Amino acid sequence: MRLLIISLVLTLLTISACNRTQKESVVEKAPDTEKHVTKKATKTAVKKATTENFNSFYKRFHTDSIFQISRVKFPVIKGENPETEKKNWMMHRATVSSIDTSMFKTKITKTGNYYKEVIYIDGGGFYLEREFKRINGKWYLTSFVDENY
Repeated sequence: MRLLIISLVLTLLTISACNRTQKESVVEKAPDTEKHVTKKATKTAVKKATTENFNSFYKRFHTDSIFQISRVKFPVIKGENPETEKKNWMMHRATVSSIDTSMFKTKITKTGNYYKEVIYIDGGGFYLEREFKRINGKWYLTSFVDENY
């Protein structure tokens, strides 16, 4: 009988020790998992931090000529305008919000990585279109059309 009780106690101690080891293993693994999540969250935060805000880009694009020329994907050809070549580029200073809407009509299309603005005279005579795209986190002018007829 005594041998049976000792065997039972040893079995319970062994089972208890195994359960504690499993719990300790889970506790030890949890911090690694949290570190992994933290590293992943940090990479996402860095990516978001390096993704350029369109409004900031747009303002600087129209006020800084060196920045502007660096953010035009040449050739931006649509139509027959010589300005679409880098050597003939003229600074774009007018923003779509500064356009006289009593004379010109405007259309804006914007999604996460794409922005398009069209400025025109209803009935013809003037049409300007610019497309901007976010490439590798930075905004660029990728298409420019200037038609006066």
